[in-house]
Amino acid sequence: DYSTFSKSFDVLKLCQAITTKHTMPIATGSITVLKQAAFNDYSEVVHGPYESLADFRTRYDLKYLSFVNNGNAKKDEQDQSMDFLEALDKGRYVDSVVEMLNEITMGSIMEP
Repeated sequence: DYSTFSKSFDVLKLCQAITTKHTMPIATGSITVLKQAAFNDYSEVVHGPYESLADFRTRYDLKYLSFVNNGNAKKDEQDQSMDFLEALDKGRYVDSVVEMLNEITMGSIMEP
């Protein structure tokens, strides 16, 4: 409850409230519309050129949480990993991603 944690300055409660507010279908009555919007939002998430990797990971995880909470099927860890790699900023991480994919193809490392 906002009135309680805003006075106690409970950061964890604030974070939970924000996460709940922005990942749950409460803004509109149409579950189908929310499901599609969450799908589009998740599939279009990209790493910004000035965004840190840690910030992007947090934002990516919240988009995925919204995706699942709005009725879309959960993805397995491999699909999530590949989606994350695909969403990374190509200018900064293309060499790392290409190298990792080549090593997977050669069998040097296991898939994420």
